[in-house]
Amino acid sequence: MPGRDLNGPLTVINRFTVKDDVDTFEREFREHCQFLRRQEQFDFLVTVQLVDRPQVYVHLAHWRSLHGFLQLVHEDAFLKHVQRLGAMVEAHADQAVSVNRVLRTEALPGSANVVLTHAQVVGEHREFERRFRNTSEHFGQLGGFGGSDLLRSTVSPTDYLGLSWWYDSESCDRALVSDGYQEHRIGMAGTADVATERTRLIAYERAITG
Repeated sequence: MPGRDLNGPLTVINRFTVKDDVDTFEREFREHCQFLRRQEQFDFLVTVQLVDRPQVYVHLAHWRSLHGFLQLVHEDAFLKHVQRLGAMVEAHADQAVSVNRVLRTEALPGSANVVLTHAQVVGEHREFERRFRNTSEHFGQLGGFGGSDLLRSTVSPTDYLGLSWWYDSESCDRALVSDGYQEHRIGMAGTADVATERTRLIAYERAITG
């Protein structure tokens, strides 16, 4: 990756479509996540499962540095994990950096309380970022909002993935039918091709230290 800052943070995004049994996948993937959490320069992870397509998972592994991630990918133990999981899924991978993160409170695991916003910018990217931020500010005025994170792809810089989360499903429900949300969604669509997915939080876990 020419020009990338090896000491800068990185988010690795994987979208998995499970071919067979999701319970078997979750057990294997849980082991892989614990392996990641013990790695130097690992920061935290988020895993969600689509509500309408429960065989699809989106996993975000946040690293403190690109260098830390690159060190890991050449290790035999990591490759063995990837090979085991690869037999179970169809996968799509991306790498991204956060351009706007709002942290208020954590979300309740098991709840349908995370919304993914996929966007391919066709206008001015800073204007799209501003409109996503405005949407988060609207959610922040409502009860139960946990925060948001807007990630810009380093592979295709016109592509963004936004996460918005609430403490529980009920708070998310209220926000998505709130006065003003559709107006903000239309505003984002004015600068990008936008699609949203409702997901269930499977895991939010920080690195294991010590």
